[in-house]
Order: sequence, then C-alpha cells, then structure tokens
Amino acid sequence: MQDRHKDDEMYFKELAKGTGDYVIPYIESVKKIPENSVVLEIGCGQGGNLYPFLEKGCRAIGIDKNDGKVGFANDFFKNCKNAHNLTLLNMNFYEVDPNSLPKADFVLIRDVLEHIVNREAFFERLKEFLADGAVIFNAFPPWRMPFGGHQQGLKNRLLSKLPWFHLLPCCIFELILKIAGEDEKLYKDLLRDEVRRTKLSIREYKKLLKKSGFEIEKETYYLVNPSYKLKFGLKPRILPGILKIPFLCDFYTTAHYSVITKIYSSAN
Repeated sequence: MQDRHKDDEMYFKELAKGTGDYVIPYIESVKKIPENSVVLEIGCGQGGNLYPFLEKGCRAIGIDKNDGKVGFANDFFKNCKNAHNLTLLNMNFYEVDPNSLPKADFVLIRDVLEHIVNREAFFERLKEFLADGAVIFNAFPPWRMPFGGHQQGLKNRLLSKLPWFHLLPCCIFELILKIAGEDEKLYKDLLRDEVRRTKLSIREYKKLLKKSGFEIEKETYYLVNPSYKLKFGLKPRILPGILKIPFLCDFYTTAHYSVITKIYSSAN
C-alpha cells in the first residue's frame, strides 16, 4: 500500500498540485474560470482539488459523505487564504438541497463517477445544481484499464503492481488475495466495491451522457494518467488517435478526461 493512501496531507497536496497543473488548464481550454465563480465538487474527499480554485478567488463548495476526509478538510482549511469562500458539506449528495446553495458555474467529478451505482439518477440530480452554461469536468479510469480494480491499494507489493488481474472472476480474484495473505476486510471491500459492481467503460459513459442530456465539449484519452506524474514520476501521455479502438482502448486508457455541458432544448 502506498504512503499516499495513509497520509491525508500528502494526498491533499498531490490532488491540489494535479488540479492546478492539469485540471484547471484543461477546463480553461474550453471556458475561462473568472474570479468569484462558484465551483462545486462532488466527492471532494480531503478537499485538495478545491484548493487551487480558492487561490483563484472562486467560491468553492465540496460535498462528501466520508466523515474522516471532510473532518481533515475542515481542519486543514481553517487558516488558509480565502477559507471564507469555502463550504464543505459532510452529506450524501442526494440529500443536499440544491436550493440551499448557489448554482454552480463549474463542477468537478474527479475519480468519482466509477463509484456511483445509479449514474442516470446522479446526472438528473446534478442538473438541479447547475447555473446556465455550467461546465462540468469529469475524469475516471475505465474499469478494464490495468489498475481499474484499485488493486494498487493492496498491501502485497507484487499484487499492488500486477495489472489487469482484477478482471479475473471474483472467486479466483478472492482466492489469490487469500493466498497472498491480504487483510480479509480489505479484499472483501474490494469485492463489494461499487467500481467492481458498475464496471464503467468509456462507451457506457458516452451512452449515459447522451441519455441524460449532456454533451462532450472536449475529451482526452490518456495512455499515462496526468496524476501519475506525482505518484510515479511518469510524464502524462495522450493516447494516439490510431489506438482509440472501441472496447480495446479501455484496456490501456488509464484516464478519460472530458468537459461536458447540459444540452438545452430550444424551448428553454
């Protein structure tokens, strides 16, 4: 298990750096982020992704149901510049009243969508939080990519670096973890994880957007995820167009980035 999975402050700084270096420029290649914009993150965790937006003078709102992560964020942000512009809600997204918050100009959904079971309901609910012309940044690792089962969090050094073995049938996957002496709670959590249950692919993501009334303004397939720069010292690499083969590309695309917007009917 990597230290970053155990150290909230390290993970916070890693997220903040990655968002400042890659996510914000990516969003701004589609739409500039003015000062005082309302930025909403769903699944904000420790709040690292929101930090660079606060530095830009945005009003940041984070929603997460994990008590420990939100608790860390509240403590960390107490003495930070522009902390008065931050709102953190330790709640389930579906229980938040959208009328209690200002409408969001920008939304972050980073490494979260693959954990959501009913994604159609999620996107319908999301519409209630959006300002007109809102821009949504979404990033997720396809299920079939080398570490799509989150096995990098395992304690066993070999298995934590073994690609694609999460695609084995559950019974074989569990047997391997038992033989390796993995903590029972840890591997039971992996077997019950929403990521394994939903198995999000790029094709399914695009079908979901179309069905939910959203369209892609920009998308990028990454052969090397930008977050790997800080985690492993690897330079981000975009997947060559020739390798964007439907279905197959899910096996070697380590991250899919997109900027999406809500489709407005002519009646609106």
